[in-house]
Amino acid sequence: MKSNKVTLQGDGHKITGVFCGDTFCYLANPSDDTSALRAAMNFYVPADDTMKIMDGGILWFRYLKKISKSYELCCWVFEIERHLDIDNARTVLTFKPVKRIDDELKAKITQHKLHDLTGLMGAEVREE
Repeated sequence: MKSNKVTLQGDGHKITGVFCGDTFCYLANPSDDTSALRAAMNFYVPADDTMKIMDGGILWFRYLKKISKSYELCCWVFEIERHLDIDNARTVLTFKPVKRIDDELKAKITQHKLHDLTGLMGAEVREE
């Protein structure tokens, strides 16, 4: 089974898509000393016509909120690029608005059901 999460593995890896629905914030690893606040959103990927989940830590969430002040997340296609490798503590993601979504793309997005982030991310937290 293919993963429903977006993973940008290495430096320069990119994905293009549309943020959909609301942001869901949750506490990862709530029962140990490494607990961390994380946020997740549904993310439509036009290249493979799938609805995935994109999640990240508090810095990712703050950056997403900052961008949402200038661009309505649900109305724009974004290119997201990782800078530095996944295991590098200084890695960052950049969000570049590519274009406003058109009616054709909007119709494709509405054909997909949003993931139940509360159920999925809650289950993930309990398993860790």
